[in-house]
Amino acid sequence: MNWEALGAIGEIVGGIAVVLTLGYLALQIRQNTRSLRTAASQEVVRSANEFSSLLVRDAELNGLYAKGVIDPSSLSEEQLGQFSELLHIGLRNFWMAQHLARESLISENVCETYEAAFRSIFESPKMLEWLDESEHYLPSDLEEQIRKLVAAPRAAEADRLR
Repeated sequence: MNWEALGAIGEIVGGIAVVLTLGYLALQIRQNTRSLRTAASQEVVRSANEFSSLLVRDAELNGLYAKGVIDPSSLSEEQLGQFSELLHIGLRNFWMAQHLARESLISENVCETYEAAFRSIFESPKMLEWLDESEHYLPSDLEEQIRKLVAAPRAAEADRLR
């Protein structure tokens, strides 16, 4: 056997090794992506459950939240602070779910569930006043999203009535 033949065999073996390595890396990336999606979904569920458990464990806090959703202006200053913080927790969970959905790490269905919940809350003119008047620390894109959620059904209803 001459050196040229050995070189050709070496190139073939090297090429096969590269293809096998790329296949293995692709498999590892796919498994890692699956793991990231699972972890992201679990985190969104955990956050939502944590928020719900706050309300379930404390009847007084649950009543305060319900009263605030109906009319935040009916709350005392201290209660309004608690209510606002509770709502911020839920809104930040929604914002994170949107981010994860945009990154294709969770299903869009998760965001639709949040959207329906916050649409029903912010359909109240009193809650829109809260959004306008309260001092909150929400990402600007989240506040814009809430306003779009509320406006969308109204626009659809107006179109339907025409």
